[in-house]
Amino acid sequence: MNETEFTEEEIDFTMELLRDLVPYNTPNFKQKLREMAIGCLRTERDPDFIAMCEEHDRLLEEGKL
Repeated sequence: MNETEFTEEEIDFTMELLRDLVPYNTPNFKQKLREMAIGCLRTERDPDFIAMCEEHDRLLEEGKL
């Protein structure tokens, strides 16, 4: 999956959510933030990650976690 598979709106929204996780004095702050946002967007769509989250939710509902 490459960057073009996400809309600018998706990237911008995710960047806003993550903004405080990258120190503001980081060289290339905006680029680092954009890379982090794209990484998060990729993870959200990863089938293995989704399956892991579903399993985690199931375990929580069953009181096993």
